[in-house]
Amino acid sequence: MRGPGGKYSCSFIGTNYELEDGPELTALEKLIEDHGYYPYRAEPGELEARKAAGTLDELFLRLMRQRLEGWLTLADERLRPIGKRLFFMLGNDDPPPWPSCWTERPGARTTRARSSGSTTTTR
Repeated sequence: MRGPGGKYSCSFIGTNYELEDGPELTALEKLIEDHGYYPYRAEPGELEARKAAGTLDELFLRLMRQRLEGWLTLADERLRPIGKRLFFMLGNDDPPPWPSCWTERPGARTTRARSSGSTTTTR
C-alpha cells in the first residue's frame, strides 16, 4: 500500500518492506508472484473501501485472470511456432467466467472428457 511520501509498504513472509517505486519494488512484486500470490499497488484506504463495497473479490479475480492470460500468451508464443498444442482444464474451484480466457483465443477448441464429464480446452 502506498503510504506517506509515496513509499509502498507491505509485509510478506514475516518481513516488513517499505520501498519507493523502482527496481526494488519491482523485484519484491516478482518475489510475491513467484510464491503464487498477486501483488497489487493500492492507494491509502483503497482496500478498506473495496472491502466495505464488496468489490475486493472482483479485484482478486481480475488479478487472477491477468495472470492466467499472461501464462496463456506465453504458452502460445512458445508452442504455436513448433506445432505443439496446449491441453488444460478448469479445476473445481476455478471461477465460472474463466472459460472465456481461452475460448476467445485463436485456435482454441473445447471438448468434453467422456469419463468425468469435465471440459478440456486445447489450443
